[in-house]
Amino acid sequence: MKQIFTVITLLLFLGRISFGQSKFKKEKVIWVAFDWADPDYKDVMLITSRLDTLDYFFRWQLDTGSPYTYLEGGTFKKFTNKFPYLADKIKRVDTVCNGNWYKIFTPPFKFEKQILPSIILKNDKIGGGFSQDLLDKYKGFSIGTIGVDIFKEKVLILDFKNKKIGYCDNLTKGFYKQKISSSPFQFYKNRIILPVQIGNKKINFMYDCGASMFTLNATPKYSKSFAPKQLTDTLYNINNGESGTVYNAVGGKTDKQVKILGNTYKNMTVYLEKGESDIFEEAKVAGAIGNKLFLDHIVIIDFRTKRFSLVD
Repeated sequence: MKQIFTVITLLLFLGRISFGQSKFKKEKVIWVAFDWADPDYKDVMLITSRLDTLDYFFRWQLDTGSPYTYLEGGTFKKFTNKFPYLADKIKRVDTVCNGNWYKIFTPPFKFEKQILPSIILKNDKIGGGFSQDLLDKYKGFSIGTIGVDIFKEKVLILDFKNKKIGYCDNLTKGFYKQKISSSPFQFYKNRIILPVQIGNKKINFMYDCGASMFTLNATPKYSKSFAPKQLTDTLYNINNGESGTVYNAVGGKTDKQVKILGNTYKNMTVYLEKGESDIFEEAKVAGAIGNKLFLDHIVIIDFRTKRFSLVD
């Protein structure tokens, strides 16, 4: 009896996956596999590449909270120290800098399916925070970030169950006639802003798949109407993309009902930032939505129609 139950459960599970994927059969989607940095926590989405004949894995984080796609110059410098010829693979597009950022022709990183554009940014102040001797101890290194800038004329698809990222020029008209939950979104300086109803208020949040473990997180200023009365949860060692600091995020359950993309949540855990955020302030959002709520779905971000959708 136990074996029959196991088989039925497996078939139901496979059926749910194939049902979600079947919606894309008529779509011209390019799929690229990703891995979680920590499979248990499902925290950071990493796409693996190789460079030249080097016996290293160069990993790129997909981060919808990042407006730019860039190479971590500090980490790349560790490799040029050991392999000086790699310095010749960095060619600047021009001599104009924006602070520590400047454009380069993309080095010939090899992916399962090519995902980087021909020109990306480089920042020599990011990465490299480890000793040179660790280069041979660990064969996998974070080398850059893939932001939403390279998808802003396309459709980005995040299939969390099958650990795949898809992208295409567009989806057919028939695709959106299927039963899927959708919401329009705003696109402010390459940041995805979604409306969320908390209680009787509509409040905007930024969708940040780099803040994957969060349900909602918000700043003290913008969370006054829905902040938890008791702090009962902690997420440890969260990296703040703005400041570069690592902190523990505390949160608790809000007594407000939360509605996102047609789904209603009660007793949702909301995490609180320690201070205010320049990015949130400028974008006029209360905080960020991570992947936690969407891990049982396929996320579709259609930048052409400004539509954010969930496929079961």
